Amino acid sequence: MLIAPDGIVHIAYLSKVRCGAQRAAGQWSRPDTIPSKTPSWPTLALDSNGGVRLTYIGAADQGPDALWLVRLPTSSRS
Repeated sequence: MLIAPDGIVHIAYLSKVRCGAQRAAGQWSRPDTIPSKTPSWPTLALDSNGGVRLTYIGAADQGPDALWLVRLPTSSRS
């Protein structure tokens, strides 16, 4: 969970083999589903511009698991 400076609450979660994120400003948004292979350890953080990013560990096309970074949409849709 992350609470942004503007007071919007963001959550990251795992659902079966997908990673997802939602935000709330009065009510929860529709989830942003991130296609991923066997994700684990989802974490939210703010970047240097105040945008929200999601990082997680997941399978790579070749080689060992990789650390993935996803910049989440900045829209305030709810």
